Amino acid sequence: MKRFFLTLLASSLLLTAGAQTLLPVRDSIGKLSISVDPRMELLGMVQLLAGFEYMTSGTPYSDSVKANFAALVNSDAVKYAQKLYETQINEIGYDGFTWRMLIYSYPPELKQVLPCPEFLKEPATIEKKLRRYRRALKRFAKEPCFADFWADNEPYYRQLVDWCKSNVDNVDIVGQLESYCNMKQKSYDIIMNPLFGNLNWGHRLSDPAGGMSVYALLSTPQNLNVKPGNNRFGLQTMLFHEFGHSFVNPFVELYPELMLQSSNRFEPIRRQMFSQGYEEWKNCVIEHIVRAVVIRLIDKVYGPETVEESLWHEEHMGFGYIRPLVAKLREYETLRDSLGISLGDYVPKLLKVLNEAEFHKARPRFEGRINAVWSGRKVVFVYPTEGNAAEVFEYVRLIMGGVGSRIKLQHQWQLVADSVAVKMPLDSCDIICYGTVENNQLLAKYRSKLPFRVEPGAIIADRRYEDPEVRLIACVPNPENPELGMAVYTAIDECRIIDINYVSHGTEDFCIFVDDKHILSRGYFEKRGTEWRFPQSKPSAD
Repeated sequence: MKRFFLTLLASSLLLTAGAQTLLPVRDSIGKLSISVDPRMELLGMVQLLAGFEYMTSGTPYSDSVKANFAALVNSDAVKYAQKLYETQINEIGYDGFTWRMLIYSYPPELKQVLPCPEFLKEPATIEKKLRRYRRALKRFAKEPCFADFWADNEPYYRQLVDWCKSNVDNVDIVGQLESYCNMKQKSYDIIMNPLFGNLNWGHRLSDPAGGMSVYALLSTPQNLNVKPGNNRFGLQTMLFHEFGHSFVNPFVELYPELMLQSSNRFEPIRRQMFSQGYEEWKNCVIEHIVRAVVIRLIDKVYGPETVEESLWHEEHMGFGYIRPLVAKLREYETLRDSLGISLGDYVPKLLKVLNEAEFHKARPRFEGRINAVWSGRKVVFVYPTEGNAAEVFEYVRLIMGGVGSRIKLQHQWQLVADSVAVKMPLDSCDIICYGTVENNQLLAKYRSKLPFRVEPGAIIADRRYEDPEVRLIACVPNPENPELGMAVYTAIDECRIIDINYVSHGTEDFCIFVDDKHILSRGYFEKRGTEWRFPQSKPSAD
């Protein structure tokens, strides 16, 4: 009996000790692992309390972190983080902190279990500070409130993992990458990071047993209901990008002399690259190649209709040398299939492309906000000539007359009837259109270009609205020139057009309402070129 009791006691102690180690909330799809990692949450919490730039704020989860750990804002971990942020952030980099967490065991122990890659090593003085920081993080993790917070939020972490899994399970991310690059990695880990703002990283670590483990650290989109948003295409594209770094970076870094040959290409994009954190030509080269690979994968997985939109987006971001790289990758694909070469083998030829690449600037495009239409240099106001036309005409004239004289001097405003507007060229102006789709000829002409429908007795937008009092204000690209915009002021009942402006609006893309005290929906469209649509509506509570 005594031996049994001692055995039971020993087992209990082991279980207690084991319970102290916090493990990821994890799921998988084949070779792809998806998790929320306690190491990253520990780091994120401390950096949030330390006031690091770009950390998530204003969400229920980040507010909960601040409230639960308010007593630790003066802890060693937070103080060390603040000091490193103030003095060494340029040397270490934001990604340097997250990368190092991957070589440590799970909290609270945070033992170094993998060798530190050479490219992560800093001068001895900084390495000493980072070791102190790790010890301070360890003490923070041993506070009972940390384990309690982790346990309390496991349902939320599970929700994030489930969301990610549901948004990637229709495309074999790993298979597509390995097939395209003709290379394999040992493992692939997606780590969801709800505290790191909009920052995303692609990390890689050599495994002592052989092979490369690659990681995609992804920011987590959130709304006020704590649920992440729905954007399957965007998430899958981001995974191609972040995992793609592990297929591109090691090979580009083998050829510094080839990168130097094209360094004069940096000047036209320097300012725009700096604003995104790419302060060296090497980083810009890597980003161009990774993004070009992603576009070729997009073409294969989603079809050619997505390619031009993706190219425009990259050029809009300043990656103006991407088109010749995309073209060159088509040649690589042929050689890969015929000779069995890998993307790594072909990197020198991609680098040489940049020596001769011409910079291509994205054509401007209307990107939204109702106020942007009103701010146009030349604006045509269109009123209907059917229904309660006289009342709407007087109302629009009143709205135009109520604008200050200074604004009128800076802008060219013209009030025209719909019967005139449908016959005149509108490609050089922004448009503000009043009336229902049925009684305004211009709206009727472009009804197929609108992201909403107005039927007898209903507006169909993010959901169906049948209350006759409902009104809608929205902006869309000008159907005759997507560089400019069109704002639409409409309703189910044409009588509700009068006074439609007197609800607060303008900083968003759309507003659906009865009056200023009954706002039914407002926000921003999901946009792919000139194709705009309402975001997916949330299911009702009942």
